[in-house]
Amino acid sequence: MIEVVVGIDFGTSGSGFAYAYKNNPSEINHGIIYGANADNKVPTQIILDDNDNTLRFGVECVEYIKKNGLNEGHHFKNIKMNLYEKKTIIQAQNSEKKLELKFIIQRIMEKLKNLAIEEIKKNRPTIEQDKIKWVVTVPAIWQEFQKNIMMEACVNAGLIKEEDDKSLFFALEPEAASCYCLENKSIDQKLMKKGDCY
Repeated sequence: MIEVVVGIDFGTSGSGFAYAYKNNPSEINHGIIYGANADNKVPTQIILDDNDNTLRFGVECVEYIKKNGLNEGHHFKNIKMNLYEKKTIIQAQNSEKKLELKFIIQRIMEKLKNLAIEEIKKNRPTIEQDKIKWVVTVPAIWQEFQKNIMMEACVNAGLIKEEDDKSLFFALEPEAASCYCLENKSIDQKLMKKGDCY
């Protein structure tokens, strides 16, 4: 039985996560990520070492580059745009290293997954990963090509074990936004009319 739902926003410029426990679905917890902005997101960037392990993620990349330049590892960004353009290989910003785009997405999803589980376990230490439902937002304009790569990356990142696992759900970004607007009590519902969000 699912005990917690984790939403992951893998964005063009920023990424983050939020979660809610099934017994209190109206209380949404915005995930804590080092250096997150007001929207609880960090830059969708990653630096890998020569063995393709994650060295830095999000704001850590920006801070390191600002201080030291592009001297460490292999820096990848503009990931979602490359996927939108149906590219399968991406080259680092600061080196000749090329990797499968799916693998870079996998590394980012691993990071977000691990941060989410770590935070959830602080409140509920005994919770198992099979009690978590993952919801990943995807653009409405994405075709099967992009969705398939994202699905494979999520499987490889360990969110789920196989593609038909019902513990992972893709939510279209406009639909997720409309649900948020309809449920958010701070938004004046009088300003909304049918057709505005969906």
